[in-house]
Amino acid sequence: MTGDVGPSGAQGAPGITGPRGADGPTGPQGPIGVTGGIGPTGPQGTQGVEGSAGPAGPTGPAGPTGAPGPTYFAGDGLILSGNTFSVDQTANDSLIPNSDFQSGLTGWSVYSNGVSPSSTAGTVVTNAGEFVFQNNALQTAWISSDTRIPVSPGIAYTVSGRFRRADNNVNNNAGLIYLAVRAFDSTGNNIGGSTDGGTWFYHPVNALSLSSTDTSWHSFAADVGGEFGRALPANAVTITVGAILNYNSGNRTYQVTDLQINRADPPRTPIWRTLSASGQNSLSNGWINYNSAVNDPNTFNPFGYFKDANGMVHLRGLIRNGTPAFSTPIFTLPPGFRPAFRQLASTISNDGVARVDIAVNGDIFVALGSTAWTSLDNISFAAQQ
Repeated sequence: MTGDVGPSGAQGAPGITGPRGADGPTGPQGPIGVTGGIGPTGPQGTQGVEGSAGPAGPTGPAGPTGAPGPTYFAGDGLILSGNTFSVDQTANDSLIPNSDFQSGLTGWSVYSNGVSPSSTAGTVVTNAGEFVFQNNALQTAWISSDTRIPVSPGIAYTVSGRFRRADNNVNNNAGLIYLAVRAFDSTGNNIGGSTDGGTWFYHPVNALSLSSTDTSWHSFAADVGGEFGRALPANAVTITVGAILNYNSGNRTYQVTDLQINRADPPRTPIWRTLSASGQNSLSNGWINYNSAVNDPNTFNPFGYFKDANGMVHLRGLIRNGTPAFSTPIFTLPPGFRPAFRQLASTISNDGVARVDIAVNGDIFVALGSTAWTSLDNISFAAQQ
């Protein structure tokens, strides 16, 4: 039989500490703390060195073309020099500033050949108390005003100047003089169109040789433009005056002064434009001059037209054989001779009263009249400006 359990024995001494176990995994990150307050502003730093300028930006596009300015006429006293307009209140005087060289060569250009500027071809000197332009010894001098005078169809201009041989130059026997007009188109280009050739329009003095013993002054003047002067190029918008001294490799010394352009006074005798002068051989729609088949052509007026200095267009002529009509013109007037509005004129014919219409495009209609004869005499109207 088993006996009772005895009392527990005393605890034994502690055992030796075992080795350290491996580190466990890192725990999750704790929550972000509250952001701290903004600290005080620090002191301002010193100013930095200014940087160099950057490159220029590209040129912007050209602006739109401005509206055309008003039209002026030389007879109204307009002076156009370069791009500057001014109105000369003494329009009856020369339209060329400094035409007598009182201010030296101000407003004038001097050339050695009509194109290349020259400072040695000529100069301003005094002669008997007046200022004159003179070519230098053995030099050909071309001189023209820098002023541009606007021209208008139907308006004539007078170009003029005074020339002489210089003193102590009477024995030299070569060299010619010219008085000239220079014409320019709407873009400012010097244009020709003269029968003399080139771009300098020689008129009225063309290759003149003054006597070898003559030192007196000679004045020259002539009209250009309009209905009475020598025709300008059709595309001429402005003109100016010029002169050539000692042309053709000469050995003469010439002087010139009073180079002017004026609005021409109205001539006393009108110059009628006839069919042949207009480049047309006959009228249209069967009409002919009444005297076409008659031995005395001076009995009645032939067809013609002209414009006076006041801008009034005048018709003339006794015509026959045509058919009156509102739709078929007998003739077309050129630009510059046309009305601003349709004109209706009452005249006479073999049947009594006749009607003549002039349209804004220049067409002339014998609307009512007689085939036997109809008169165009004494019909006048203002040309469109």
